[in-house]
Amino acid sequence: MKSITVHQLDEELLNGIEKLANEHGASLNRTIKQLLRQALGLESIKKPPVDFSDLCGVWSAAELKEFEENTAELNHVQAGDWS
Repeated sequence: MKSITVHQLDEELLNGIEKLANEHGASLNRTIKQLLRQALGLESIKKPPVDFSDLCGVWSAAELKEFEENTAELNHVQAGDWS
């Protein structure tokens, strides 16, 4: 596999590549290769899922089970609770 060097990238281009890399948690090299593949039509643009899991987190099955076990008693209503 060959390597190439790109000289004299302007700040706007470099900042854009760095921003994309950071957003996807990827290296600059990987990001540039992805951009080249997309530009040449070798790969479609992958849009990130819109599930907001990066903002609010995701529980594993084990974490959900633990949460449900620890909060199970909150589902029980006692006679004096509603008066």
